[in-house]
Amino acid sequence: MWTQLLDDYVEAVNSHDTMKFAIYFSRILNGQVDMGGMGSKIDFNLVNKRIKCSITNAGSPYSDSDYYQQLFLASADLCKVPDLASDEGVKTQIATMNLLSKRLLDDPSLYLTPIIVLVRHLHKIVCSIDTPYPNGHSSQIGINTYIDALQRPFKMLLSNKSDHKVNVSAVHIFAIHLFSAYFTHNTVNAAINLYKDQQATIPIVSPPMTTDLTFSPLRLESDIVAHALARLRNLPLSWTSIKSSAIDSNQLSLLRELSQFPYAEDPVQRGAYINERQDQFAATCLHVLTALTNQGETETQLFNKSDLVNFLLSIIYDGASYNNQFILKLYTSHKDYTPFVSLLNLELDDISKILSLYTIVSFLTLVGETKGNVKIVKSVYLELTKYLKASTQLQYIGLQLLKELLNVKSYRGYFNASSELLDILEDKSIELQMKYLTIYALWVISFDSAKINLIIKEHPNLIPVLFNLANDAIKEKVTRLSISILVNIITLNPSLATLKKYHLANGLTITKNLIDRKWSDEDLKNDLNLLLDQLNDSLKDLTTFDEYENELLTHHLHWSPCHANQEFWVDNIEKFKANNWSLVRQLIELLDYNVNDNEQLFVNQAIVCFDLGMIIKLDDSIVRFINNNGYKEKIMQLMNSPNSNVKFEALRTTQLLVSKTL
Repeated sequence: MWTQLLDDYVEAVNSHDTMKFAIYFSRILNGQVDMGGMGSKIDFNLVNKRIKCSITNAGSPYSDSDYYQQLFLASADLCKVPDLASDEGVKTQIATMNLLSKRLLDDPSLYLTPIIVLVRHLHKIVCSIDTPYPNGHSSQIGINTYIDALQRPFKMLLSNKSDHKVNVSAVHIFAIHLFSAYFTHNTVNAAINLYKDQQATIPIVSPPMTTDLTFSPLRLESDIVAHALARLRNLPLSWTSIKSSAIDSNQLSLLRELSQFPYAEDPVQRGAYINERQDQFAATCLHVLTALTNQGETETQLFNKSDLVNFLLSIIYDGASYNNQFILKLYTSHKDYTPFVSLLNLELDDISKILSLYTIVSFLTLVGETKGNVKIVKSVYLELTKYLKASTQLQYIGLQLLKELLNVKSYRGYFNASSELLDILEDKSIELQMKYLTIYALWVISFDSAKINLIIKEHPNLIPVLFNLANDAIKEKVTRLSISILVNIITLNPSLATLKKYHLANGLTITKNLIDRKWSDEDLKNDLNLLLDQLNDSLKDLTTFDEYENELLTHHLHWSPCHANQEFWVDNIEKFKANNWSLVRQLIELLDYNVNDNEQLFVNQAIVCFDLGMIIKLDDSIVRFINNNGYKEKIMQLMNSPNSNVKFEALRTTQLLVSKTL
């Protein structure tokens, strides 16, 4: 019995088939129980040795001994008697695992091992519901709680789409435990869905299922794209007039048949029709587009053929958005981005550029980073940056494509358009989904300490923006990501200076308010508690000058108590004089700083004039500085401001300047 089971077990591991692995392991586990009284339990050290030998002899690409050691340990402990524990202890372990899982994509090699240790402990406790605690009570932590805890890191690893051995090992280890839980509790459908998700992400050798599974196809949500595609699907092209060397008679016949397809206006039926003849359509689209862009035709000549170009691009979009195996077929035919990159560089219409970007992004997310496509990744980011500065509709398209690229970890380092993301976030008129996609992009970037620190340095207003978004968001997912970014920032840079910025953004009050609300997401609850602890610990170090300095950095002054506090100015006048009045220079720059908000501009102008008056009263040497640098004229012009507060403060400061000059 053991010999055959061991052979099957080793074969499953050798083929990287975790579903078979779990099945055979369950049989071994049952055998351990059934034969326990006969002294014929299997020696798992022997099993581990046989696995390693088999892998080495097979020359598997996944022959790293550490991976198989982890794989074995993750399963071998399931045979041991579960540790006795408390429900509170289980909750604590799950909370810890959730926190570690949030860091998993940032450095899988560091966080994988402790997560696996927790998984093993939890499995021993939760999956043995019949085993009582020392006090005789049974566990109240259900199997669903355990499965939810496993699924979080598992889904994060799947979304990473990496074939790195650490990512691969982690996916399979979590899959083993999930399969075991599903089989134990007879949730067969869940086990089948898990298998599909796993196979779609990291293909196994000799899969027992023949279903063709891939990632969900990418579909763009956009009125611009929808209207353009509706036109292209029914485009009345004059096929008889097309006499280009770019297309032969068979290809022409294939395209003519599609144009006459009776359900052409239905993207689903059109997509299904294209995928029924996947090889032919993929080869034809690529061949014709390559020929059109390589014939040395001028931009004008290509523009004249833009209907044909866009018709071909619509075929690719409908084929790929129905089944992304079409993109795989298109890429593996020639592994060539050239025609689509060429179309990006030509000034054709918007839809050709959008559909070309769609195709390139689909290629890039499919194959991952290679030496040859880094330049293409950078050029796509540059193009998407233009979209982020364009109309709202183009911004929405750009954000959708940006999300796909940023999901591939190796591409994130090439993205440098944080300013554009911040501009979108600060636009109060943007719709919820756009806001979510923008925050998602920042969330992904926030796992990179160098990038997020640079963003905070260049855009100090990010922190108050995130707190306000978290506080005002209608949807929980927006609050969750906003708070997660803030947690990532202080985790990667837990300096006192960073925490002060959180306080000055009213972070403590907002965090307390959010904790009092009801949330369904455990990660969000954990993040809020972590944030609260950090802010409470650092509260004692905050000063009024920190608050003032933060207002300067964010370019958003408000009538906080320090402005009218005479003691504040007496205590800090030397700081304003330092470096030839550098803080005063920053203050005066706010008189005409563009904050995209007239109301805030008026507040800035009134407070700047007021503060200058406070400084003049304490040290009239500033008058010479103001006069010599032409700042007096700026202040006097504000006496004509349409805002009464600005006019009043400008008049009072001008009077002080004049009196000190005489």
